[in-house]
Amino acid sequence: QGVGLYGLWKIYEETKNEEILQKLLKYYERQMKVGLPAKNVNTTAPLLTLTYVAEKTGNEEYMAICREWASWLMNGLPKTKEGGFQHLTSDTLNDQELWDDTLFMAVLFLARMAVLDGNEAWRDEVQYQFLLHIKYLADRKTGLWYHGWTFNGNHNFAGAFWGRGNSWVTMAIPELFGIMKCDATVERYLREALNDQIETLAKCQSQNGMWHTVLNDDTSYVEASATCGFGYGILKAVHMGLVSA
Repeated sequence: QGVGLYGLWKIYEETKNEEILQKLLKYYERQMKVGLPAKNVNTTAPLLTLTYVAEKTGNEEYMAICREWASWLMNGLPKTKEGGFQHLTSDTLNDQELWDDTLFMAVLFLARMAVLDGNEAWRDEVQYQFLLHIKYLADRKTGLWYHGWTFNGNHNFAGAFWGRGNSWVTMAIPELFGIMKCDATVERYLREALNDQIETLAKCQSQNGMWHTVLNDDTSYVEASATCGFGYGILKAVHMGLVSA
């Protein structure tokens, strides 16, 4: 839901079509009546769009929810060793696990709230989470990302370069730069990581334009959502001048 809602907001930003804004308001009002879900990484994702809707409408109730969830990310979400955002989901604790999904699902929201509230502690935490996830998930040889890391055993699970997992990163880094101003050294570090990944992605792309679900395994099936994510992230990076056309 969070990714879809953010896509709708992007359409609204481009078109100023009030019907889109009304769809978003209808969704959030319905969720408020049903009751908000339990807090975890994935259920945080819809709140990124809510920050924009709250700012647009001046709805203080929406902003109060966003502040509550941002504070929970900082103080309530379980942390891994070294203070990483543990990838808590609705059905699994994922003890001591870092996943690349977390950057898109939760850390972008915290970045947006850091900007709206002028909260430097939240801004610093956003930058730290991106750097920590790069430390444990980015492969030094290829620039591609492993889906996860566990401090329980210190390994990257199967050691596979999962397509959709990588696409979260390709989207998240340009999105972060669009949301929040990073420190110059952090921005440089993230740009280099993104460039390394995209250079290898270009070599992994199949002749039909798609990417495989395991990026470096041509026998694995081609995967639509990963391909959409790469297309979006790379094009945005080009538009922002982060990578060459």
